[in-house]
Amino acid sequence: MGQSFAPREVAVTFKPPHDVESYGAAFGCPVHFNCPHNKLVFDTACLDSRPEHGNEITYSAVVKLCESLLSELELRAGAAGKVREILLVNLMRPTSFETVASRLHMTTRTLRRKLDEEGTSFRKLVDELKMEVAVKYLRDTELTVDDIAYSLGFSEGRNFSACLPALDQ
Repeated sequence: MGQSFAPREVAVTFKPPHDVESYGAAFGCPVHFNCPHNKLVFDTACLDSRPEHGNEITYSAVVKLCESLLSELELRAGAAGKVREILLVNLMRPTSFETVASRLHMTTRTLRRKLDEEGTSFRKLVDELKMEVAVKYLRDTELTVDDIAYSLGFSEGRNFSACLPALDQ
């Protein structure tokens, strides 16, 4: 952001060191010690300023990271996000729609309606989750296809292998 981007004050949770003055000099502002939370306080005018030292590569990497984080947040939002969370925790055990609804303190009818409003279904969420986990296991582990199939609830590796052509995307 350049030199104009400096904190107005800094708060830290640790005790003041012997050289307290050096902290103020390093940050160019007052530094408060023994605070309940670590905090950097900036003037709101900084939000409207343009970075002086922008870097296209860094910018594109940060944008990509932000988009990924937003996607993850969307996956956790709403009824679908809660269902995904329950399914992921119970990945090794088949979890019925009724069990998920019960854990969410809803009737199956209410959960079905909420998922429908979000444009998805229980079956679709189960299939998507299995696909995501399968791809991750295939790319990031040395597990055999049979081990992956078993971990995803397939009775046999060949049943899982029949799904593999769809994973080439």
